[in-house]
Amino acid sequence: MKKKDLSPAEMKVMNQLCELGEADISTVQQCFAREKNWKYTTVLTIFQRLFEKKYLRRKKVGRKYVYKPVFEQSRLFQLFMQKFFGKAMEKNPVPLVNYLLATQKLSAKDKKAIEDIFLSESK
Repeated sequence: MKKKDLSPAEMKVMNQLCELGEADISTVQQCFAREKNWKYTTVLTIFQRLFEKKYLRRKKVGRKYVYKPVFEQSRLFQLFMQKFFGKAMEKNPVPLVNYLLATQKLSAKDKKAIEDIFLSESK
């Protein structure tokens, strides 16, 4: 089944939830309190949409729900990349890799992880 596209706000919430592993709405809302000034009801609406789109699972804990992403962060990133770059990336990912290398400050650990990915793909 093809997943429905995510809005930028939904992507932000999914990224935050992936970093947390699982969380309730209040926890995620507090993460965005300074940056976005989102109210509880705003985050609730985003969570409801993500749940309806089947990006989240939830379980009842006491009087509230705790949500967990259906996908690992790496799979979620693949979905985001497909949305933004579509078929262009399939034919030539070099410009994207060059852009990331030129604009991101990579630690030695990051460079090693990238190198390991490239080496494992060439096997």
